[in-house]
Amino acid sequence: MEDAALTAALAKPDAYPHPVDGVRVIETHISRVFLAGDFAYKVRKPVRFDFVDFSTAQARSEDCQTELRLNRPLAPGLYLDVVPIVAGDTAGSVKVEGTGITVEYAVKMRRFAQQDLFIEMLTANRLKVSHIDALAVRLARFHGDQPCAQLEEGYGTPARVRATLDESLGGIGRLDDRSGLLTELSRLVRARAAALGEAIQSRLQSGHVRECMATSTWATSYGWRTSRRHSIAWSSIRACAGSTPSVTLPFLSWTCSITGGRTWPTVC
Repeated sequence: MEDAALTAALAKPDAYPHPVDGVRVIETHISRVFLAGDFAYKVRKPVRFDFVDFSTAQARSEDCQTELRLNRPLAPGLYLDVVPIVAGDTAGSVKVEGTGITVEYAVKMRRFAQQDLFIEMLTANRLKVSHIDALAVRLARFHGDQPCAQLEEGYGTPARVRATLDESLGGIGRLDDRSGLLTELSRLVRARAAALGEAIQSRLQSGHVRECMATSTWATSYGWRTSRRHSIAWSSIRACAGSTPSVTLPFLSWTCSITGGRTWPTVC
């Protein structure tokens, strides 16, 4: 099913197995989230970029499963399941969680009050230092409980770091660089990575490379402290303390490298 047709079909209330008055669509460069009734359904776009390849149905399905596996431990009341989207009875229609020919998959999540988002709390002057401190403690404990990468897996090695950086900097290299700034940036980042080679290897051997998300967002909800634990996995950026490069761009690329490339960019 074509992407535009699928989007139009999912925008209709009768596509869902539960009461829906109207559907709101939130769109990013790699996904769409359909807010329908008490639930939200996140669908990957069939796109291919330097950092992600969702051009096949299998890749999109596997990434849905990966997002559920990574985020559910911190938010079991929010991340519910990966569900099929099947062809409907009429042309151009679909049924979420239906039976029949699967045309796509979606991550099913429970919706929560938007005023509980940190960004909304900040705007309303309700966000306190204690909220951030509590989140930091919870996140540090979560990261500490994650399994360490084993040497034979190949994550977190100096070679893996260089390969990740080369891939990211290759994308930057295709941009207009009349000033020479991007060329200098690439040189500095590669030089810093080379200088940190022993430190990167030491981090791996000492168990500091773990499976964690390398994304962060102000959209994290305060509800993670409640029984429903509305949350999303935050970043392992703080785990890189002491290894932050003098050049901070490309920041995500560096974070992915420091964490051994064990990252999944699942931007909502």
